[in-house]
Amino acid sequence: AGVADSTLGVFNATVGEGDWILGYQVTDAVTNCVNAANHTVIVHGLPVAQFPTVELQCIDVPFTIESTSTSVDSHSWRLSDSLISDSTAATVIIENEGDFDLSLTVINLWGCADTVYQEVSLIAPPSAAFALSENTGCAPFFVGVSDESTGAIDTVQWRIAGEDVGLDSGGFLVLDEVAEDMMWWFEMEVSNQCGASISGDSIAILTAPQVQVSTLSDSVCSPFQAEFAFDVVGTSDELVWDFGNGQTGTGANPDWPTYEAMINPELFVVSLS
Repeated sequence: AGVADSTLGVFNATVGEGDWILGYQVTDAVTNCVNAANHTVIVHGLPVAQFPTVELQCIDVPFTIESTSTSVDSHSWRLSDSLISDSTAATVIIENEGDFDLSLTVINLWGCADTVYQEVSLIAPPSAAFALSENTGCAPFFVGVSDESTGAIDTVQWRIAGEDVGLDSGGFLVLDEVAEDMMWWFEMEVSNQCGASISGDSIAILTAPQVQVSTLSDSVCSPFQAEFAFDVVGTSDELVWDFGNGQTGTGANPDWPTYEAMINPELFVVSLS
């Protein structure tokens, strides 16, 4: 039993561990004389290479793996095709993200070997990035926010003026109730087990300007060349006049109107926006 080739004397070692008696017999083809001999063959068991599961790791951070193999004489750790350690433990540091093959080969006192493989994954800290639909507007100001962060992300936190706010990716902010023109700092922080990254941008919220035209006399004589005094509170980019007689103008010094009433008195309503 267990003989693979009787001529060459090859036998099958999968018969199991232990001491096996190997019998060998030859017969002379001419005389038919027979001779036989026995030999004890000791079959040793294979070692079992093993080490704990390696959890997700961070780039540029060393981590150590311990062999849990028993009854072995030597260890060989390899990362991809490179030998990294020949002791019971291996310390690994990897600079790049990705999946890498880690293997451990163990050999026992009798030269029997076994190898185990495990895929190790590494990630980097994420990189925060976002884009705003606009950076400046009047209250209430609707701002679209697009998350453009990259990398493995576990948590996302948005802040405005240092206060945490809830916001989904692709959402928008509504900024209102400002008493005066204000500059807000808006930022996001993304993180994973390897670190965090912050990105920020400024948002200018402008209050609506208030305008007031000085009141003229209740009544004047026709024709009347008007030139109105006015006051603007807040930031204004443009002044638009409606003189109430079909004439309009822009700016702080428009073409001022002349008002005329032919027979009956007329009322003209002037607006500035």
